[in-house]
Amino acid sequence: MQGLKLERCINSTTCLPRAPVTVRVKRGISANVYLDNAAYWSFIYKKFNVTPVDMESAAVALICL
Repeated sequence: MQGLKLERCINSTTCLPRAPVTVRVKRGISANVYLDNAAYWSFIYKKFNVTPVDMESAAVALICL
């Protein structure tokens, strides 16, 4: 999945501000607070050696697994 090209727009009027990307992490946790606060994300990563991800991406990854 690394390097997978994802479209930024679904039609001529609905687009994301930037193109989405896929990344693989060894250990992940999910909750929206991690992504909303960069300092907290960094603290969690350094303290517990896990990569915070948004809940929707975690759900997709779990189903794929």
